[in-house]
Amino acid sequence: MAGIEIPGLGRKLRLLVEHGHFDSWNDLARTFGRARSTVYGWGHGTDERAAGTIPGNRFEVLIDVVLSCLPPETTREEAKMLVLAPVIEFETEFKSQAMVSMNRIIGDEAKTSSGKLYPKPKANAGLIESDQNPEPELEPGLSIQLGKWFRLEFNTTAKTGYVSALQNIGQNWGAVAAHFERKTGRVLLPGFKTNRTLAHIRERREPGLHRFIVMQTPEPPPTEFTRYLVDGIALDGVIIRRMAQFYSDQHQNRRQMFLLKLQIRA
Repeated sequence: MAGIEIPGLGRKLRLLVEHGHFDSWNDLARTFGRARSTVYGWGHGTDERAAGTIPGNRFEVLIDVVLSCLPPETTREEAKMLVLAPVIEFETEFKSQAMVSMNRIIGDEAKTSSGKLYPKPKANAGLIESDQNPEPELEPGLSIQLGKWFRLEFNTTAKTGYVSALQNIGQNWGAVAAHFERKTGRVLLPGFKTNRTLAHIRERREPGLHRFIVMQTPEPPPTEFTRYLVDGIALDGVIIRRMAQFYSDQHQNRRQMFLLKLQIRA
C-alpha cells in the first residue's frame, strides 16, 4: 500500500510518548493496531519502507491520535495541519500544551491567601539575639531584591498527604524543596538545614514576577519530579505535563494548591 510522507514523523511519534500522552511505544502502537516495531519503523525506516512514511490507511488514525492529545477546541483540520507541519512547529505546540495544562489548573484551583514571605533576618553584629520582636513578615505580592535570601510559608488545614513545590517565571519552571509539618499544617519552602535551623532560598539571575506553587496531594509526586529536584534540573515540558496530570488524577476533595506571587527586583 502506498505510504504518505510526513516531515519528522519519527520525532513526532516520540513526542507523543515523551510528553506523557502514551506510557510507552507499545501503548502508542496499540492505538494503531500495530506492533511496536512496525510503528517505530514508520518513523525511522525499514528495509521495505523509507523513514517518515506511514501507510495510507493509518494516516487518519494518526490524525485522531494527535487530535486526542490537543485541547478540546482544536479542530480535526488543525490537527491534520500540525501532523503535516515541520517537526519544530509540532514540537513547539506539544511543549506549550504542558504549560497550558498546568496554568489552567493553577488558575482554577490555587489559593492565594495562605502564603507568607519572610526575608532572612539581618546579622546582629555578634550581639545576642531575641525572638521577642522578630523581623516583620511581608505580605504576599510584595517584592524582594534580586540575590536576597528569603523563605516562604503556607498554611493548610489538611494535615495529611504530601507536598510538591514549583517555581515559575515566564516559560521557565523549577522544582523547590519543601517541608511539610503535619502537626501544624505548615509548609515551609525550602524547609530546614541539617542543624534544624530554617533554610532560605534566593533568586540570583532572573528578576521579574515569580510564582511559587505548592501542591498538596494524598499520593507522593512522581519519582521523576524528585530526580529533577535533587539534581537541580530545570523542569521541561515532559515533567510539567506529568505533574499536571498527576495533580488532576488526585481526588478533588483531597488535593489542594497554593500560590504566592513574588516580584523580584533587579
